[in-house]
Amino acid sequence: MKHRERPLFKRRDDGLFAIKSSMPQLITIAIVVALYYYISAKGYFPQWKTYLYYGAKAIIALEILIAGGKSLVVPLLAMGLGAIALYLLQIYDIAWFTTDHAWQLIVIGVIAFFLTFIVRLLKR
Repeated sequence: MKHRERPLFKRRDDGLFAIKSSMPQLITIAIVVALYYYISAKGYFPQWKTYLYYGAKAIIALEILIAGGKSLVVPLLAMGLGAIALYLLQIYDIAWFTTDHAWQLIVIGVIAFFLTFIVRLLKR
């Protein structure tokens, strides 16, 4: 029996819209957001709340940028969430988060969007 040189199934983990490659970043973002809101709701570490807030924002931004180097899913998700939050705030007065947070998500999503194409061009 001869061994094939090509795999039987092609790996599609490195596509432009690959979700599997950006799943660790999505899980990390979800864990950081959940931990921050849990600590904030329970009132733990009241003196450190500001530092935890900025630390969570930095981790989320870095994870979006890292995921942007792999695929377009997370940057598009960040831009979409920011745009939906702005839309809901303007039209229906429903605030998921502040306009500053929505704009920050949109800006970091745009940066990660361009980073995706820069990484793709440098790979070749």
